[in-house]
Amino acid sequence: MNTNEKYGTDWNSDEISPVVSAYFEMLENDLRGIQVNKAAKYRELSAVTGRTIKSVERKFRNISAVLAKLEEPWIKGLLPDN
Repeated sequence: MNTNEKYGTDWNSDEISPVVSAYFEMLENDLRGIQVNKAAKYRELSAVTGRTIKSVERKFRNISAVLAKLEEPWIKGLLPDN
């Protein structure tokens, strides 16, 4: 299924799982002061999930929003989506 066929559909667990895993790997690097290449990760996850790069970025921002509500650290530069 290409990204056009997924537009407007709900994410499934096979799509969400690699995004969440990647987010926390990136967060760990960010907290350690290791530079994170978000754009490269978006492209990689877009290929894995079949979602657009913007959709992946939005999902990352959603994760930041959850972490912010829990008063936990989140990736700098990925402002929580409210």
